[in-house]
Amino acid sequence: EHFKWLIFDNREVDKKVITAIIQYLDDPNKEVKVSAMKALGSIGIEDKDAIAILILYLNGSDQILRKTAIESLGEIAPNNQNVIDNIVAILEDPDKTLKILGLTALINITYDPPEGQKTALAVVNFLKDPNPEVRACAVTYLHYRMKENYEKVINALINLLEDKENENYVKISTLE
Repeated sequence: EHFKWLIFDNREVDKKVITAIIQYLDDPNKEVKVSAMKALGSIGIEDKDAIAILILYLNGSDQILRKTAIESLGEIAPNNQNVIDNIVAILEDPDKTLKILGLTALINITYDPPEGQKTALAVVNFLKDPNPEVRACAVTYLHYRMKENYEKVINALINLLEDKENENYVKISTLE
């Protein structure tokens, strides 16, 4: 929180500011760690040191830190294949919120083939997730990141529409 005024008023962020924030990722107080992660996400600048630490929290055991790490990585890691791979792996977690946050982060960080296509094909599997919110988020990801000729993606979307078990908002997301 304390860094936000500096960032939003000046719009100039350098390694010194990011380094100052990164030191709080090791703070013993979880709330301080969460605030530092959120500050890094707010800055939106890719930094390899910040990304490395956030990936550690992403793969940790604390659910709050994992969720905050996903959100921050979605803001600071455009087309970073290591981050993409770690988030795709997190999508296998049974926690629906982690899946939704992961899919949302992937919308922000994956753009061009081959990474985008590989990720889109992995996301297709979540069109069959038992949770309708996860399925709707997968549809949203595919909507924003689908490229032409993704035959498998298109077929999966058609199957989703034809599935009578899907809730209306999943169908609406698919149609949009």
